[in-house]
This record gives sequence, structure tokens and C-alpha cells, in this order.
Amino acid sequence: EGTPRKAGNGIKMMNSNHKQPGTPDPGLVESLRAQYPQRTNADKREAVETVSQIFPHMSNSFIADVCGVSSPFVGRHRPPTREDRG
Repeated sequence: EGTPRKAGNGIKMMNSNHKQPGTPDPGLVESLRAQYPQRTNADKREAVETVSQIFPHMSNSFIADVCGVSSPFVGRHRPPTREDRG
């Protein structure tokens, strides 16, 4: 169980006390999934950009799973990280 909170970008999230060290908060991941029942490509791109900012070091596959899109879609639309820019 967790307590609801709102991120600065307006996404509703849950704080969870059941988290393994080094892994994303399961409550946060489920909250993000619930926020993105999108179907338009613009909505999907927005979801990828937002989730990528929240989890910048996670894989394209992880972000694709959270957003409900394919991993290649994430690869095409994910903003570059600081490491990618040099």
C-alpha cells in the first residue's frame, strides 16, 4: 500500500514501502501505466518523454512496458540523456 501524491508534472503517483534497492518503485510504475491509456502517436510520444525523464537510466524495454508501446518506438522517440549528448 502507499500514499497518493502528485508529481510536479501532474502525474498521480503512489509512494510504496515495498521496493527492492536499485529498482523502480512498483507503485510509481503502476501509477504511470494507469496515466497512459493513450492511443494517438502524440500521446504515446508524450508518455515516452515523461517516463524517460522519470527513469532516465532504465532500458527502452522497461519504458515501453510502462507506456504500452514497443521498444523500437521508445528508441525513436526517447529524448537523449546527458551521457548520450557527450
